[in-house]
Amino acid sequence: MKLNIIEVFDTLNKAQSVISPIVGTHQQRVSYLAYALAEKLGFSSEQKYKIYMAGIIHDIGALSIKEKLDAFEGSGDDIHVHGHRGAHLISEYDTRIDLAPILYYHHYPWEYGKAVETYPDMPMESHLIHLADRVCTLTADYTDAYILTSISEVRQYVEENKGLHFYPEYVEALVELTGTESVWLDLVSSETFRKIDLSDKAYIDITSDELVNLACVFSYLIDFRSQFTATHSSGVAKTAEKLAELMHFSPDECKKMLAAGYLHDLGKLTIDIPVLEKQAALEPSEYEYIKSHVYYTYHLLNGISGLDDIKIWASYHHEKLNGKGYPFHISGDSISLCARIMAVADVFAALREKRPYKEPFTKEKILSILDNLVENGSIDGNVVAVIAENYELIEETCVNAQEQARQTYDRVYQIT
Repeated sequence: MKLNIIEVFDTLNKAQSVISPIVGTHQQRVSYLAYALAEKLGFSSEQKYKIYMAGIIHDIGALSIKEKLDAFEGSGDDIHVHGHRGAHLISEYDTRIDLAPILYYHHYPWEYGKAVETYPDMPMESHLIHLADRVCTLTADYTDAYILTSISEVRQYVEENKGLHFYPEYVEALVELTGTESVWLDLVSSETFRKIDLSDKAYIDITSDELVNLACVFSYLIDFRSQFTATHSSGVAKTAEKLAELMHFSPDECKKMLAAGYLHDLGKLTIDIPVLEKQAALEPSEYEYIKSHVYYTYHLLNGISGLDDIKIWASYHHEKLNGKGYPFHISGDSISLCARIMAVADVFAALREKRPYKEPFTKEKILSILDNLVENGSIDGNVVAVIAENYELIEETCVNAQEQARQTYDRVYQIT
């Protein structure tokens, strides 16, 4: 299948923008400015594309909003950690563009050339992202034409740090480039993305396995924001895939179901962590708030061409056959079998997980709850029957997936 990879990365940025406009805007600006500098420097088409893509996701390794804001401000215990994590996460999927080294080193200073000797694997593109990142941080307070008042201050800063923090040739290109007011105004424009035409490189051919790997990386970004949700999407995804397999779906449909499971909670990127980590029952207002996550799952996936089926299967997992679900209140035959499987997989995985407020439920308790949901018209009895008939196999599938996700989570948070 063909996938618009720019839409994919833009979707990540949009999700972050919902909860923190500062973060989303920052990554847009860095991407635009780094690309403009690459163009000024005469970089090849491939290099410019690579730099644009690295810019739009350069902070993905900062998993919480606090970490993202620390990265944005250049503060925190170790400014390099989010770069190292981001490189690790993106390497799980990205074998074509090879963005991982750029992300890994994007906060390392030039140090009068010592950086190249100390870190021979450091790509020069990381220094371009580093310069664009710091400039965009300095101008973050400006959202309109007042940005023009910051020009002299920014130029003074980069000139003072030329050679120490920044590669001299890139500083010279920046000074020359930003002699044009339009560049600064582009940085604060709502049309920033449209200033760059990458349509000839947007679409890539992607296999089902590559789609699954990409969706899995997304699931880490969703779930690893909290230790309490770290394994959820993996459990749902593998449970949904196994249910589809047992219900005689084709291998390709099973892989699409797996990808949809990894993406089903994409909208939780827009939810504040204190709500996700609450160790007691949610207040009514908090419950209403968290219900919004499936709405955002739908609309974020709607921004990626070619994922129409996956969008529906992923974002209808809280709809109920009796029409009492959310957020669209669809019912009956309007809910496809694939969406029904996802809904059951989501409930099963949640019941089988340990949460701050509960231990994993027993087989008897889980089947009793599922039967009650069938009786009240919430979920599909045929799907639940498959779980009842194959309980040990499905439980093993779910638990193994969650254990693997937990191990990945631990590795990511051990990165320094």
